[in-house]
Amino acid sequence: MLPCQWCNGTTRVINTELHPEGQRRWLRCQNCGQLTRSIETYESGRRMPGPLPGVRRRRPARQGASNGRSVLTDADIRRLREQAAAGTPRAVLAKRYGVTPNHVTRIVRRRAWRHVA
Repeated sequence: MLPCQWCNGTTRVINTELHPEGQRRWLRCQNCGQLTRSIETYESGRRMPGPLPGVRRRRPARQGASNGRSVLTDADIRRLREQAAAGTPRAVLAKRYGVTPNHVTRIVRRRAWRHVA
């Protein structure tokens, strides 16, 4: 069987599924208990075990103020854009809102915070 990806321990097959692209197997590590999915394709006639691509998927990043690391709110973005349109220098806006001048430029040009009207 395949070695465990996490602890290099031995794995055993706990379930097998047949699919058009090959045979999927669910493996459980006997040391750490981690569950892994592998696929073996039949196209070239040889066995190609390994984890399926994209098994571990990341959640999409949260936008704007819902992101926990956000310094600004949607209302701040609207005010910042209004003040930039009125001619306030971007370095002054950056100090006022606690971000970098480059980030102020990205906000004004709508490369960042696009979802805020």
